Amino acid sequence: MTSDSEKMKEQKDQDELNEEDELIRRDILSDRKFSIAEAIGREGGNFIKGHNPMPRLDQVVSFITVFIADNINDPSRVLMTVLQAHIKNDRIKIAENIETPLQYLHNLIKAYVDNPHQLYELTREADFRWGQINEEKPHFQKPGEAAHPDDEYTHENVKKMLSDLLVKIEAGL
Repeated sequence: MTSDSEKMKEQKDQDELNEEDELIRRDILSDRKFSIAEAIGREGGNFIKGHNPMPRLDQVVSFITVFIADNINDPSRVLMTVLQAHIKNDRIKIAENIETPLQYLHNLIKAYVDNPHQLYELTREADFRWGQINEEKPHFQKPGEAAHPDDEYTHENVKKMLSDLLVKIEAGL
């Protein structure tokens, strides 16, 4: 057990070290001209100490887009990029569900699966994007018509991919 006199001596030694450090710092800085950039640089480490520099909303958007990338069965990754673009542009709804990002994603995907019009529009966007990437004419499937045999993104295929993703989301809730 340390005595009070030992504690006081340790504190005095620490204070002397702090004073020496401060004198050295002042000596180094005495020859420099003041600039706002240097002041920010000196204090910059304290601005975000203990905090993530990425805003919470951006963290949630990133979490959702990574979740989609890791869990959707989309060999060409086109539907994935279309979904991610929708999410990145839906920041208001995400902000409303910032504490429950998987619930937000569940509601979004369920809306596509349950609403044929939304599903057809999403499929059309994926087909369009696929055509841009591959520099080919996309095969747009019209509601009620059979899909073109070379069409990777049919209504049925997209619905299956989304339904499979929905199962994985529900497992994470």
